[in-house]
Parts: sequence; C-alpha cells; structure tokens
Amino acid sequence: MIIALENLVLGSALDMAAPQAMWELADEAATPQLASALTALSPRRADAAFELALQACVAHFRTLLPAPAPASGPAPQP
Repeated sequence: MIIALENLVLGSALDMAAPQAMWELADEAATPQLASALTALSPRRADAAFELALQACVAHFRTLLPAPAPASGPAPQP
C-alpha cells in the first residue's frame, strides 16, 4: 500500500510539473472529441486527478482489510 501511495504522489507531482496541454493536435477535425476534451481542461486538473485517484486508492485499501470480529459479551437488554 505504501508503494502504491508513493507512486500516486510521484505521478501527481510529475503531472503538476507538466505543461497544461500535453498534446497539440495537427488536425482538430480528425479527432473532434479529443479536441473538445483538451479545450475543457481546468486549471485544477492535476489537483482533481490526484483527489480522484487518492479516493480510489483508499476505497480499494479498505476492501483489503479483514472483516471486523463480531462483538463479544452479553447481548444488550431490550
């Protein structure tokens, strides 16, 4: 789990240092959906991507935990 989080943080740091536009399209008409997606980029795209990936990692890590043991002791009185 630690290595997965390290990879997420390192990848996020690289993403934040990368140029805003990773691709320059020679012909936007050939790939209209990609062109539309690239024009819709938010200035916070790296932050949003990190938050999404971190939430996904934590959710998955929770599935790896063992199930809690049943509570022992006397049953509650009605």
